[in-house]
Amino acid sequence: MLAVAALQCKFLQTFALVFFLGLVVGCSDRAGVGGGQKPPLPAAPNEAYTAQRHIRTAPPAIRAAARAVVKIHVGNGTGTGILISGDGKLMTNNHVLGVDPELILCPREGCKIGLHFDFEAPQVDSAPPQSGTEFSAEMPVFVEPLNVDPFADVTIYQIWTDEHKRNKLRTPNYAKFRFADEQELFGKDYYVVGHPLGTLKRWTRGQMIEGDGQMVFLTNYSLVGNSGGPVFDESGQVVAIVNAITTFPASITAKSVFHQTRATLASEVASLINEKDTHLFYALSETHDVNEIIRYSSLYLARKKVSVLDSQGHQDIVPELLGDLCDVAMAAEKILSSIDLMSQLQSCTKMVPWIDCTPSSGLYCPPNRELWQNRFRRLRDMKIRYRAASVGDFLVDAALERTAEEFHRTQNQRLVEYRTRFRHVGMMGLTPVLNSDVLPLDVVHDIMGEFFKSKNREHDYMSAVMIISFHFDKRVLPVDQFLNYALRMWADPALPLNARFALESNLYPLHFGLSD
Repeated sequence: MLAVAALQCKFLQTFALVFFLGLVVGCSDRAGVGGGQKPPLPAAPNEAYTAQRHIRTAPPAIRAAARAVVKIHVGNGTGTGILISGDGKLMTNNHVLGVDPELILCPREGCKIGLHFDFEAPQVDSAPPQSGTEFSAEMPVFVEPLNVDPFADVTIYQIWTDEHKRNKLRTPNYAKFRFADEQELFGKDYYVVGHPLGTLKRWTRGQMIEGDGQMVFLTNYSLVGNSGGPVFDESGQVVAIVNAITTFPASITAKSVFHQTRATLASEVASLINEKDTHLFYALSETHDVNEIIRYSSLYLARKKVSVLDSQGHQDIVPELLGDLCDVAMAAEKILSSIDLMSQLQSCTKMVPWIDCTPSSGLYCPPNRELWQNRFRRLRDMKIRYRAASVGDFLVDAALERTAEEFHRTQNQRLVEYRTRFRHVGMMGLTPVLNSDVLPLDVVHDIMGEFFKSKNREHDYMSAVMIISFHFDKRVLPVDQFLNYALRMWADPALPLNARFALESNLYPLHFGLSD
């Protein structure tokens, strides 16, 4: 699930997903620990953690039904989906993959996504390690929208094996639905299955406690990443589709927390399954006015579609449009706080990811480099003045460099400048650099040394997990050193739930000697 409410949904996708899910759940080419030894995976004294059980411990009917549940990877985010037919129809939330202009990544023409069919722990919690079991690889597919109900927060897609749409994906394990009203469903046990925080497939048990005829509330413990997943009855039939939660995982450690899951009744979206209506989906192949182009700029960015034709027949450059709007925003005088500033600078935020002058990027290299250097400098100074600057604001200059060597040199210079000036902000500010650069091993050890010395490191745990996981995946951090850091963090009851799940996704392949 990717949202608590509309605002929180957008925050969680841009923050939790960009900084976490896009980086830490891969397990590439990992052999087990040397000498055949398996690192211990100690129990976590955490009610929130134990409430989310690995799918292989589920009742048989739920375990079987869960084969229809998939992890969706789109852009830098993830969610959960449900296979609903044998010929590759996929159901998920609108806010995972749909028509919201702030989140949209898939136009009417379709898009590429990744699907993971059995990303799960290779054994039940109480069994001994099973050797020879492997995670399957993520499958790249092409999906084409079929229907959407934004109010119910549900979308339907057709899965194709490639973008040419020659063959529909065969999906023999698909869900069965029970189209019942809420009065018929109250007072019984229900099971939520999904990929919380984009990690291993899990399940929780709860009861339906209230509803409004379209949405229902359950006591199941769900997390970001469960969005689009099913609510199963005891026989394994889908009675609802998860779409919101009431807790934020970064704040959850060993304490008990109130939790609740909101879901759309399956009976409310029954008509979507067999009908096709795509008029609400944005079509890149059509012409649009400038305001629409700017509103959907993230979709053009995802397709690296820099030049577009507007409704007047003019050829517009999307990053230049955003740059002009950014200049206007920075010239405004009435800014009361850093929150006002970030709201006002949305066009600047949308502008920055477009700029990349390295030859292989396929993005936009401004012809007037000095103009953009001044623009980035003004943006950085403005954020510093309102105490809203992050490491990313220092690194944007590197995007104007035309070779990889110049890019890394400028980026490293800016990173040193940032850490010198803002060392007190902790590790959280360092995370954007992981999207584009690999730190030397001695720098990784220096950062982790500072982390473990800190007396107030609870807010930096996710950043620490990201740093060691990213550099382990890039083969910079050796396995024994990764395990040393990872298990020290795992043993700390103060480790937040999102960081614990991230570590587990890396520790399980090592624990069982797995590789892909």
